[in-house]
Amino acid sequence: MKKLFIVLAGLLIAASASAQLGISAGLTSTATSIKDAAKDIGNVNLFHAGLCYKIPLAGKVVTLQPGVIYNLKGTKFKEMESVRDVNFEWKTGYIEVPVQLQIGFGIADVVRIYGIAEPFAGIAIHNTVTADGTTEKNTWDSFKQRLEWGASLGAGVEFFKRVQVSVKYFWNFGNVFDGTFDGQDIASNFSSSKIGGISASVAVLLF
Repeated sequence: MKKLFIVLAGLLIAASASAQLGISAGLTSTATSIKDAAKDIGNVNLFHAGLCYKIPLAGKVVTLQPGVIYNLKGTKFKEMESVRDVNFEWKTGYIEVPVQLQIGFGIADVVRIYGIAEPFAGIAIHNTVTADGTTEKNTWDSFKQRLEWGASLGAGVEFFKRVQVSVKYFWNFGNVFDGTFDGQDIASNFSSSKIGGISASVAVLLF
């Protein structure tokens, strides 16, 4: 047992010695296809930004990269009410903690290509829901819960051990939005009230 602790301690020290702190930012869309995500970005300003910490576990093959980010999620849509369409816009800002597992391969020290598996958890810190100019802010009436958890799958490319570019699909496992606004049901525009979509990110590793 003592030898096992010594080996684990050595691995942690070796990993921390080559770890890198970085900053990351990108676009977030609740659309479920890249084509729809491009349209969504044109309609609603969605983004994420924060810090990440790259920890190599097995050379260029396995890397653990946890982080802390601010992630703005939302969408814009129309809901038919009586004889007219009502424009809705939904935006919520989350503080999220993703733990990204990267598995891939490198070409010299120039390029590393990797797949991504990333569980995440977060808490909503503000929200707005707007219907034809009427806005509710931070009432949380449209939410089942402010806590969220889910997972992402995707792929990325790292250049010169400094810059990472990645694209991910993400899924929320819990029901976040209860599908109402001002007492009216608008859940038909959300997939089972589970908010998921696509995100694209760029990370710069500082040292």
